[in-house]
Amino acid sequence: MRVDVASAAGDARTAVIIRATARVVWRLQFPNRVRLRTAVALVPDAAGALGPGVNARVGISDGRLYETLRQVKLDAGGGSPPAWMPIDVDLAGYSGRQWSVFYRPSRITWDFILAADGAPGGTIAWAQPVIE
Repeated sequence: MRVDVASAAGDARTAVIIRATARVVWRLQFPNRVRLRTAVALVPDAAGALGPGVNARVGISDGRLYETLRQVKLDAGGGSPPAWMPIDVDLAGYSGRQWSVFYRPSRITWDFILAADGAPGGTIAWAQPVIE
C-alpha cells in the first residue's frame, strides 16, 4: 500500500494504491450522518503492467461481524483505458444515535476497510477517500 498520484483515463488524482490481494483498515468512531466519498480505478503496477482485474470492496466490522458495503468489479477488458468509478456510501447506520436501547453505533470503534480482492489480480487506486 502506498499513497501516490494515479492516473486513469488521463485524470490524475492523489490516491491510496493497493495491489490485490490486500486491504487497508482504519479503526474509527463515526460522528452523525457520515458518508464515504471516493473513486476507484484499475491502475498499472510499479512495473507499468495493468493487471487483468480486481474486485474493489468497502467493508465494515465491529470485531464480531463483517459487512460488505460496496463491491465493484474492475477489469482491463473492453479495449478502453480504465476510468475512475465514483463510490458514495452512506454510513449513517454506523454512526450517531439510533432508535434502539442496545444498538449505540456512536460508541463502537469500527474497522473500516478498503480492499482489493484478486479477480484474478492487479492494482487499484482509491482516489482521496474522505469520510464526511
